[in-house]
Amino acid sequence: MKRVIYQLIDDDRNNQRGDAIVHYLIAGLIILNVLALFLESYNAIQAHYKTELYWFEMVSVVIFSIEYLLRVWTADLRYPDSGAITSRLRYMFSFMGLIDLIAILPFYLPYFIKIDLRAIRMLRLLRLLRILKLGR
Repeated sequence: MKRVIYQLIDDDRNNQRGDAIVHYLIAGLIILNVLALFLESYNAIQAHYKTELYWFEMVSVVIFSIEYLLRVWTADLRYPDSGAITSRLRYMFSFMGLIDLIAILPFYLPYFIKIDLRAIRMLRLLRLLRILKLGR
C-alpha cells in the first residue's frame, strides 16, 4: 500500500495512470486556494461568504496536511539510500518539504501559540506560498 501511495504522489515518475489525476487535483486545489485568498480580501465578499470560505480553507488544509503526511511517510521510498528516520527528515527539510509545511502551518499555528490578531492576519498571507507547490 505504501508503494502505491508513493507512486500516486511521487513527482518524478509517471508510474500509474492515477498519479496524473492526483497531481491535477492538488494543482487545482492550490489555484482555488489562491483565488479564495484573493476573494477573501474584499470585505463585501468576505462578509457574505465567510462561512463558505472558512469551510473551503478547512477542507483544503486537511487535504494538504494529508498529502504532507503521506509524503513524510513515504520518504524512505524516495530516498532508499537513507534510513527511515533520515529519509523523513531529509524530505521535511528539503525545499519542497518546507514549502509544504509552511503552506499549512498558518492554519495550525494559532491553535498552539497565542498570537495577536495582526500576526494571524500576516500569517494568513503565508497561504500564498501554496502557489509554490505548483512548481512541483
